[in-house]
Amino acid sequence: MEQTLTYWQKRFLQVKQAQLDKAATYEKEYNQRLKQTQKEIEQEINKWCAKYAKEDGTIDPLEAKKQLRGADLQNFKYSLDEWERMAKAGGYDHEMNLEYYKSRVSRLQALQAQVTSIMGKQTSGDVNKLSDTLKDTYSDTYYRSIYNVQQAKWKVSANFAHVDENKLDSIIRSGWSGANFSQRLWGNATKLLPQALSESLFRGISLGYGNDKLVKMARVKLQDFSENQIHRLVITETAHITEQAGLNSYKESGVEKVEWLATLESHTCDQCRALDGKVFELKKAEKPPVHPYCRCTLAPWYKELEEISTTRWSRDPETGKGKFVKDMSYEQWQERVGLVSNKQNSSNNSKMDLESIKQFMNSIDMKRASHEELTMLGSLVNGAFDVAGNIGNKDKLKEIFSNFREIGGQVPKDGWAKGSSKETKTRINDTFAFYPKEWAEYAHQNGKTIFTKKLDRGFFSEAGLKGRSWKSGVVDNGVSIMLSDNATASFHEIGHYVEYFNPNAMRLSKEFLAYRTKGEEEQPIRNTIYYYNVRERTKKDNFITPYIGKTYSNATEVFSTGLECLFEPGNGKVFSHESRISEVVKKKISDDPEYLNFIIGMILKG
Repeated sequence: MEQTLTYWQKRFLQVKQAQLDKAATYEKEYNQRLKQTQKEIEQEINKWCAKYAKEDGTIDPLEAKKQLRGADLQNFKYSLDEWERMAKAGGYDHEMNLEYYKSRVSRLQALQAQVTSIMGKQTSGDVNKLSDTLKDTYSDTYYRSIYNVQQAKWKVSANFAHVDENKLDSIIRSGWSGANFSQRLWGNATKLLPQALSESLFRGISLGYGNDKLVKMARVKLQDFSENQIHRLVITETAHITEQAGLNSYKESGVEKVEWLATLESHTCDQCRALDGKVFELKKAEKPPVHPYCRCTLAPWYKELEEISTTRWSRDPETGKGKFVKDMSYEQWQERVGLVSNKQNSSNNSKMDLESIKQFMNSIDMKRASHEELTMLGSLVNGAFDVAGNIGNKDKLKEIFSNFREIGGQVPKDGWAKGSSKETKTRINDTFAFYPKEWAEYAHQNGKTIFTKKLDRGFFSEAGLKGRSWKSGVVDNGVSIMLSDNATASFHEIGHYVEYFNPNAMRLSKEFLAYRTKGEEEQPIRNTIYYYNVRERTKKDNFITPYIGKTYSNATEVFSTGLECLFEPGNGKVFSHESRISEVVKKKISDDPEYLNFIIGMILKG
């Protein structure tokens, strides 16, 4: 039976996921650099092939072999044996003799040396960038884990060891499998890859392949290098450093027991599945990763954590009255324990420049994109431009998002259905002024008009409704955006409109919702907010309002509520209000960074 995660288990999993997101960002940047390196390698192959190509573009393997005499070919013994078999099959037996098989190929080795040199130039920078990423991963994990433990125990203290920058180098160089990340990165890039390329080229020459096919063979090797060796190295080293930081923070916080969580694994292996959910003494616990690509993590375990929620009952010492108080944010905690300067330094080091963010954004293909990629994009933009600090500031949000796509659109004059309300048309256009320009044109581009009127409760419909109620009639080839008096209505309902016309946006919203509510049972919203209709049901997760998890067959409230909370936050959304006499607890989208970052990513790519 699938394990239902507690709030605090999710909190510690989010720390691990945040570090894996950083690893993915590094890989994206690495692949961009590798593309340029690939061009240089292909140029060298082209030059090399030009010396031996015949008029039809192919290479005579025997002629090339004669021309390539020189240094020993010890590294290519297997390739020579293979070449011998193919040459014999092609009728070249009279050319074959033992001394000829052992001929030397200095120029092919020269090409291998050239590839080694090109990869060496890239790798020197890659090592430094990966080092910075791992250092940031360690520090961020260490402090956030201490923060989470203190929040869970409701004991805030500045009495803990800070990360020693002088010792951080030795920590990150204590590699997972013996050799440190630097040695493995250099070895992969300047030994394994050049040798694999040279062996591949030798086989191609032996078969008489032409220039184009040899270049394609090289491309395949480079892609395999990126998708396997580099991906394995980055993910595994990041996991190793994250777990090291987590364990050190738990020791510092007096944690005695830890729980193994395999939740982040998409395909859990038998070994990790057997460990999932098991509790160990900290000093005896086996530490993830237990294998390459392992995404398991250790979270502190207290029996009390299973019942602890995100709000606490606290008595005011002056009035004597009790009330629920919210979690302290990570930023507030940093100020409380004197980490503000560390935070600022870390922030400056981790911010990506605008062009790097754009490169990452442009690499995302919405047809195949995952919700994690959108969340990562949002995180980068949020970190660079402080979107969280500007919620509700529409002009500032427009300025930020305009760095990445054209913002501000209007529904074409002939894009409205006859009988639409002038007032609500104006409100919708005023809202589109802060949204991506192409959103305003979706209906028109799809041959549909927009019908709009003011009603007691706003809604979006894929049918063009008209009249005072939805029963009054239908506009041909239209959709409806109905608005209430609430200022948030237009920002909210346009979210449904975008999901309707953009199937990728709908898919990603559904995937994000499934990810956040995995293992949860559907329940009436009124269990948390008493005044909802009993028929309205949700998988509430720990969203800022349970309404976000409301269940539909062909829609979500993820995107629409996110847009509303970003642009028209008001005093926040109702998180809980269990009865008429209970206290109303409200939250803003900035209280859920993962959700906020996903919405930012959707605005930029949706």
